[in-house]
Amino acid sequence: MLKTLGIGLVFLVCFWIGTDRSHRAEERCRMLETVCRDLGALLVCIRSERLPLRQCIDRLPEGWVRERLSTVDSGQEPTGSGSLDAKDREELDRFFRALQKTDAGGVAATGEAALARLNESLASAKKIAEQSRLFRTVGALCGAVLAVLLW
Repeated sequence: MLKTLGIGLVFLVCFWIGTDRSHRAEERCRMLETVCRDLGALLVCIRSERLPLRQCIDRLPEGWVRERLSTVDSGQEPTGSGSLDAKDREELDRFFRALQKTDAGGVAATGEAALARLNESLASAKKIAEQSRLFRTVGALCGAVLAVLLW
């Protein structure tokens, strides 16, 4: 009885690990899509409409990018950035620091570079997210193999 329970738990844990990895991949892809969309809209506002930064930020939809831009001056860290990896956050932080130090031309140039690198990250995140169903399957398969080995 205890052995059966242990085997069941091993299977469930392996399946959960696969499902969690799948969820994280999909969430990172969604977050990067939102960040790229919002950053692109901000750059269009800065370059084309030549509005002050505060007005451009106010035009962005509610979300992590708008919250982060609103807290740039205070140095506070907004919530909800957990699905981005360290490289993505570092790229965004570099852009947010440039907002404080450069003029509109410098912000646009830095933003274009950041957007290009984030689009590359988005492309790789989409490839990984396409395989998210595979993560769940592999987790279940590993759990089944371990369950058979423990039996």
